[in-house]
Amino acid sequence: MELLFQNGSLMWQKIRKLILYIFGKIRSIFLTRKFGIKKGYIHRKNVDHFNDLSNTDHYQDEVYKYAFELLTKFNYNSIVDIGCGSGYKLRKYFKDYEYIGVEVEPTLSELRKMFDSAKYKTFEEIRGHNFDIIICSDVIEHVENPSAFILQIINDIKFKHLVLSTPERDLVRGRYDYGPPKNKFHYREWNSLEFQDFLSTYLRVKEHLIVDHNQGTQLAHCLNQKLNNQSS
Repeated sequence: MELLFQNGSLMWQKIRKLILYIFGKIRSIFLTRKFGIKKGYIHRKNVDHFNDLSNTDHYQDEVYKYAFELLTKFNYNSIVDIGCGSGYKLRKYFKDYEYIGVEVEPTLSELRKMFDSAKYKTFEEIRGHNFDIIICSDVIEHVENPSAFILQIINDIKFKHLVLSTPERDLVRGRYDYGPPKNKFHYREWNSLEFQDFLSTYLRVKEHLIVDHNQGTQLAHCLNQKLNNQSS
């Protein structure tokens, strides 16, 4: 009986995915692409605030390791983590370097209470500042307008390298998914081709890869287009 229930549940999931795929293809006739994502995809209109204070290094650890290897390769010293969450991975890899974690309330106040308050700032407090590397790990899917986020926040910082990650939709949801994201904290999710296409509008993408297949983590290493002679 249990096996029949499981098989029935699995069959229903497949039918549901097929139905959503068909409706997505129909919507694609009328809807245009948005933020590089395929036509017909449903972007979530509102999301809940995600409090990341309890997380350590179970997720996105490979992203921070990649940034650390970049930092040591070029003998850099300064790093800013936009949307640092608990700041655990930032402190784990960069405690011996000049680092800043950026967050919003109420997370920001909690970080300032628990750690060195000078190490945690708002977006406004870092505008126009110089950093060798920006980390933006699994943040952009939480942002209502990712184009404005890149233009008004990322590109308003004087940086050399940007290490940016987000879930790869095809890996976490299947290639027939048309949204909205299952994760209620996400406005949208990109597959690899869409994400590279979107980022290339604003940044020079030097490397784009999957750093964790099990978690579906895609990473983009970008360079600042304002720096014409950026080192490789």
